[in-house]
Amino acid sequence: MHKAAILELGNGHTETIYSQTLFLNSHNYEVHLIANKSHQSRIKSFKTVDSFLYIDTDKNKIKQYYQIKKYLKYNNINILVINTAAWSVISFLPFMLFGVKIIGITHGLEKLRNSFSQKLLSLKIKKYFVLSEQLFDNAKKEFSLEFSYFYPMFFQKQGNIDLEKKRDELWITIPGQLEYKRRDYISLIKNLPNYIPDSIKFIILGSCNNHDGHDFITKLKSKKIDKNFIFFDTFVDDKIFHNYLLKSDLILPLPPYNSRYLNNAISGTYNLAYAYSKAQLLPLHCEQIKDFSNKAIFYDENDLYNLITKTEKLKAKILYIEKNLLSDTKLSLKYQSKKYVDFINN
Repeated sequence: MHKAAILELGNGHTETIYSQTLFLNSHNYEVHLIANKSHQSRIKSFKTVDSFLYIDTDKNKIKQYYQIKKYLKYNNINILVINTAAWSVISFLPFMLFGVKIIGITHGLEKLRNSFSQKLLSLKIKKYFVLSEQLFDNAKKEFSLEFSYFYPMFFQKQGNIDLEKKRDELWITIPGQLEYKRRDYISLIKNLPNYIPDSIKFIILGSCNNHDGHDFITKLKSKKIDKNFIFFDTFVDDKIFHNYLLKSDLILPLPPYNSRYLNNAISGTYNLAYAYSKAQLLPLHCEQIKDFSNKAIFYDENDLYNLITKTEKLKAKILYIEKNLLSDTKLSLKYQSKKYVDFINN
């Protein structure tokens, strides 16, 4: 039996782990997950993992790295996928590992381009996954490293919750904590009128209990449209999170108007839309992105409200995109898992 380990020592990016364990598991790998102990509550239920090792990242780095090295050697693991392959997270660990094939995941291209420490890491890590086809196309043109890509769009099944949704309601969901630096909420407020029908609901699927959240709610109240928004004042439990996505009609990522961002990074929101075969509402400046072809409804920011109130036209567009997503071979588990396993083996 082949063996492989996935490593995450950072404080984030756990949303990309389950898909990888599923890919490996579906190809009969013995799957090991080495993770920062802070992630234990979120990953311990993964049935796709054969063995877990939790690392206390408050310990001396040398001790952490020797613990990982010893674990890999004891379990005869010679493939390691580093889920956040950044110097700030793993520093010199790869240089301590011999006889282990190391593949990194980079969550954006800027570090490969501009970071001296990342260039140093790339002396040891020659192969990287990126998280979209667009980033893959951009990376292979620019860097003399090996690249592949996958969409971390598979999630462990959650139990059902009976969420009340009226028959005529349109649910437009914005996943993630409310932060102005991550999403263009200001344009959203600016382009919504002072009256919205009760049937249209915007769901902010993340904590709004911070400065930006309070400011956003105040702005909505001043326009008297806060009744059209559903908020959470704390972390949203996984079961609640995924059940809201299941019942949503549209996903609204609100990416910033920034060409550097679009060409160098992605939002996890896109993968949530793929996971649940949901149409995305994206501004026109995203139309150039290959990944969104036939997977999104594009809008002029000044015309967003008109778009979401043309009910019959909108329903037809949503249905068309849902069919495209369900039939897209590149999004299938079979295609993605084979692509992933082939890359780590070659």
